[in-house]
Amino acid sequence: MPHSTFERTVLFVAPLHFPFAEQLIAALQRRSWIVIRAETLALAAQSASYHTCLVLLSPESQGDPYVQAAIQGAIHSHAGQLIPVCTAPMEIPPGQWVTKPLVFKHSIDALAEIISSAIRTTGPLMHAPIPPAPEFELNLPCRSIAVAAITVALVVLVAGGVLAVHLIPGQNATGQVTTALATATPSPTPTIAPTPLPPDSISLRNGQFSPFIQVIAVGQTITWYNFDSSTQAVKTTAKPGPVKGDTSGLQNVTTAYLNRQSVDLTIAAGATASFTFKTPGLYDLYDPNVATWNGDLDRVAANPASPAFPAAMENIVWVQGPVAGLPANAANGILADNDDFLFDFVAIRKGGTISFQNFDTDKHFISLVTGWGTSAAQSQGNPPAGVVNPAALQTPVITINGTADAPPHGQKISFSLTVPGLYYYFCPAHAAIDPVSFRVIANGGTNKTSVFPVPMEGFILVGN
Repeated sequence: MPHSTFERTVLFVAPLHFPFAEQLIAALQRRSWIVIRAETLALAAQSASYHTCLVLLSPESQGDPYVQAAIQGAIHSHAGQLIPVCTAPMEIPPGQWVTKPLVFKHSIDALAEIISSAIRTTGPLMHAPIPPAPEFELNLPCRSIAVAAITVALVVLVAGGVLAVHLIPGQNATGQVTTALATATPSPTPTIAPTPLPPDSISLRNGQFSPFIQVIAVGQTITWYNFDSSTQAVKTTAKPGPVKGDTSGLQNVTTAYLNRQSVDLTIAAGATASFTFKTPGLYDLYDPNVATWNGDLDRVAANPASPAFPAAMENIVWVQGPVAGLPANAANGILADNDDFLFDFVAIRKGGTISFQNFDTDKHFISLVTGWGTSAAQSQGNPPAGVVNPAALQTPVITINGTADAPPHGQKISFSLTVPGLYYYFCPAHAAIDPVSFRVIANGGTNKTSVFPVPMEGFILVGN
């Protein structure tokens, strides 16, 4: 068995009605593979970021465009190890497969053992023919596909969209890595304006701002278009205050870069409103008609009646320009019993270091939100490539152990960012990425986070 976390992590993608996904995941976990959820089609397309990608294929799924999109996204991302597993003998799509198809014949445990053996014994991008693995029979009906890598994740695909099934990495009493399957939570599907908007514009529709992140230069004007049938508002959030119950000692001075101008607009149904940003920095905006400012967490929370719930009607504007007074180093953390990062926004100078300390009991993770800079994101007015998440982190998924694994105060990790830009990250154990808006959505259902509906996300501004 590989020893490093990266080598033991598998990316797992499956449709909603894949009947034995839980059993297969549990069987892989018993063999010490780390399983992380791949919550969107966009993440399936990021399989190259992972050591191995396991793809489950079935004849029944060949006519499903959403399943096929996930498969093609994983294949064309050029994972280091791409392994096909089929529910029945079938012709598989072209790809840089490192094994012949593994065909179901026996039990779930037998399947998990053969998959484990294939991962351990194959090398990355081995194009020479490889003998087929033993066939085995599965005594359950199977109707669809799944994708996996050496960080295991699960994408659930349904007609018309993506449904996230959350796999939560953790540890059991023996110290082995475990995962828990959460109730599936539908991703909100925000819609954008029916006609293209001018540059530097933002639409308000169905409880969402689109684009979620808008990037402009100093002195430019943004116009908001209200396509809803009711009056909406655009307002800057309050300045972050002391977090109640915070004993971490962490400090975060935001006055140099956050909400340096005040925005307070009311927009009638079918009308527009504009604002000129004259001061560089980040602006956190929301609509108080359908969202609430949570002063305890310093976060915008969606109202339950919001049409996009649990996504809040929040809007991030980055006004590019020199920002004086950014620190060389900054710190963030996770408080005990809190599935959220202590600070939503932090900023450092180019080449500076950001640190995170986990005061919570369980593990948490840091991963960049995928999809930003893609053609799909840009088609909605989102920034071009190289603006949001302009560079990768040191690893695709950074683990921060809690007090259970790193007593008494939890693990502290640090990394430097040398490429200027806005970094948008989240904890993939406690949140998912919406495939339409490329926003982070809090886990709900039986795996509801402690601060639901506030998602476990954050932003790092790296100045020049």
